[in-house]
Amino acid sequence: MIPLKGYQRRALAAVETYLRALRDHRDRCTQPDGARPARDFAAEAWRAVSDAPHAARRTGAGDPLPAFCVQIPTGGGKTYLAVRIVDLVQRIYLRRRTGLVLWVVPTRQIYRQTLAALKDRAHPYRQFLELATGGRVRVLEKTDRFRPRDVADHLLVLMLMLPSANRRDRETLRLFQDAGGWDDFFPAEWDRVAHERLLARWRNLDYHGSAGDPRGIQVKTSLGNVLRMCSPLVILDEGQKAYSPGAQRTLRGFNPCMVVELSATPPKDSPVLVRIPGRALKEEEMVKLDLHVVNRDGGRWQETLRESVAWRHRLEAAAERHRAETGRYIRPICLIQVERTGRDQRDSGHIHADHVRWELVHTHRIPADQIAVKSSERDDMEGIDLLSPACPIRFIITKQALQEGWDCPFAYVLTLLANPASPTALTQLVGRILRQPYAQKTGVRMLDESYVFCFRRDAAELARAIRDGLEREGLGDLTGRVRVSDRLRDGDGGPADRSRPGPHPFGGGDRAAAGVAEVGPAEGGTAAVGPGDIGPVTRAAPEGPAASSGGSLAALGQIRWEHVTLASIRNLRPLNAPREDPESGGALVNRLYLTRALQADVPNPWVAWALVDRALHLLRQERGWDEAVLAANQGWLAEALAEAVRAERDAQLRAISHDGRWKDPCSRDG
Repeated sequence: MIPLKGYQRRALAAVETYLRALRDHRDRCTQPDGARPARDFAAEAWRAVSDAPHAARRTGAGDPLPAFCVQIPTGGGKTYLAVRIVDLVQRIYLRRRTGLVLWVVPTRQIYRQTLAALKDRAHPYRQFLELATGGRVRVLEKTDRFRPRDVADHLLVLMLMLPSANRRDRETLRLFQDAGGWDDFFPAEWDRVAHERLLARWRNLDYHGSAGDPRGIQVKTSLGNVLRMCSPLVILDEGQKAYSPGAQRTLRGFNPCMVVELSATPPKDSPVLVRIPGRALKEEEMVKLDLHVVNRDGGRWQETLRESVAWRHRLEAAAERHRAETGRYIRPICLIQVERTGRDQRDSGHIHADHVRWELVHTHRIPADQIAVKSSERDDMEGIDLLSPACPIRFIITKQALQEGWDCPFAYVLTLLANPASPTALTQLVGRILRQPYAQKTGVRMLDESYVFCFRRDAAELARAIRDGLEREGLGDLTGRVRVSDRLRDGDGGPADRSRPGPHPFGGGDRAAAGVAEVGPAEGGTAAVGPGDIGPVTRAAPEGPAASSGGSLAALGQIRWEHVTLASIRNLRPLNAPREDPESGGALVNRLYLTRALQADVPNPWVAWALVDRALHLLRQERGWDEAVLAANQGWLAEALAEAVRAERDAQLRAISHDGRWKDPCSRDG
C-alpha cells in the first residue's frame, strides 16, 4: 500500500468532513416515498463546510447534484487520491461497497495509463480498491457488458473518454443507441406501464414512440440509458477540460450521484473544496526542483542537442553510483521536442524526428534501441514499461504527443528544438519532467532536479513560458525555483549535502570536477589534463566501463596507452567548414563529448581524456586546425579518434596474446 503524504491526508480529511455533512443534509431532505428532495441538500451541505461560492447543479433527471473539486498539481498523486476518494464516497455517503463508478478522462494517453493501472491486480491503485471492497472490483470499458447483478455484487469501474466537442460525435451517439446485451436492465418490450414508470423516474432516458402512439413508449436498451439508471459516481480526471456546455450536459445527463473533479488548474466556477499548493509537493519530495533552464542565444540545434545528450550521460553516471549505494534504479530519460514527425515532412526545412534520430545514432553513437519516437503515426513505446530495468530507452523524440497525460518519473531532461517563435512547447511540456522517481529524494542534487535545454529564445518570452507552464501544472507558487542561464555552471546538479561541485561524470575526484564540471565546451581551449599525464594515469588500476570486444579488463590493464601514437589522426583533413554565424560567437570543441566517444574502448576515463588532448594537440600543431575547424568537425572526429585508438589497442592485445588468447601474467604458466 502506498503511504499517504501529509497533504494527501489533509485533503482526504476535508473530503470526509464534506461527505458526512452531505449525507446528513441528504438524509434530512429525503422524502418518505422516495420522491425527489424538496430542498437542494447539496448546496446546503456545501455552505455548511465551505465559504467558497457554490453554483447549484442538477442531474439530467432533475435531482440535486453534489460535486466538488480537488485542486492538485501535476505529480501530486492524483490517481491514488482519486481511488481513496472513491472509497470515502462509497463508505460514508452511499453506505455501500458496490455500485458503478464512471471514470472519465479527456485523452487517450490518460485513458491507457489509468486503465492499465486499475486492471493490474499488482498495482497499488487496484490493490487498494480490492481491499476496500473485499475483492469485488471489476474494471470495464464501454464495449464490455455487465448485468444488474454485477452492479449489485461488485464495484464496477467503467472507463470512458469524454468527447471534447460540444456536439455529439459518432462515439457518443453509439453510446446511446439501442444495443444487445442490456435487456436485463429494462422491462419487457410488451410492458408499456413499466416503461412509462421508468421514464417518469428517469425523465432524461432515450426512448422510441410517444404518449399518443398506439404502440406506447419504448425505452431504448442502450448503455447510455443503463448509466443514467445506475446513478454512477463520476470521477472526472483533468476536470478543467470538461467545462464546455456540451461536456457538462453529457456529464449531468448520466444522472450521477456525485461528481468528483481532479484538476491542476480548475476553472473559476469549479467547486474547489481542497487546494493543494505546489510547495506541499516540494516539501513531500514529489517533484524534481530546482528547474534549470539553459538558453543558448545562438548556434545550431545540433549544439543544443549535444549539450543535453552530454548532461543526460552525466545524470546516468550519477544514477549508477546512486544505485550501487542504495539499490534504487533510475535511468534518466531525455525528451526531445521537434518541429515535424510525419513521413512526408522530412524535407520541409523543419527539424524532423528523423534528423534528430540520425544525429543521435551517428554523431553521438547512441544505440538505436535507446531511442523512441512518439507521434500520431508512430509509437515506439507501445506496451513498454519505461520504469523497468530491462527497458533500454533513454531518448524520446516527439512533437506534441507527450503534452498531456504522459507520466514517467525517469524523465529528467527536456530539449526544445522547435521554432523559437512558438512558446507553447515549453509551456505544455515542462510538467513532463517534474515528477520525482519513487516520490523520494535521492540526496544527490543533480538527481533531485530537472533540466531544460533550448536555443534562440527571447529571455522575457522564455521566463513567461516557464511561468505559464508551471501554472498550467498547478505549480505557480514554485516559479522561484527556476534557474535560467546560458549554461549549467560549476555546482549545478552537485550533491545536495556538499558545497563543492559534484563528482566528474566519469568518476575521479576534485581534479576531474575542476576539469569539466560544465556541460559543453570549456572556455579557453587549454585542457586540464595534458599529454604528459598519460604515463602516471596508465599505472592506475583499470576503471570505468568495461571494454566491449577489446578484451577483458585484466588484459586491457597491460596495454601501454602512452605508446598509442594516433598516427592515423595526423592525416585527417577537415570535412566541414567553420560556421559563419556572427550571432553565435566563437564555437568551441567539446572535450567531454570526444572523451565519451572512447568510453567503450578505453576503460580508464583519465586515459581517454588524455588521448583526446593528444589528438587535439596533433591537429592544432601539425595540421593547423584552429578551434573553429575543430568544433565544426568534432562529430566525425569522434568516430575517427575511436577507430584510431581501437586499432592501436587491438594491435597491442595481439602482441601480448598467446596462441590467439591473452595469457594472465600472474598464472603459473606465465
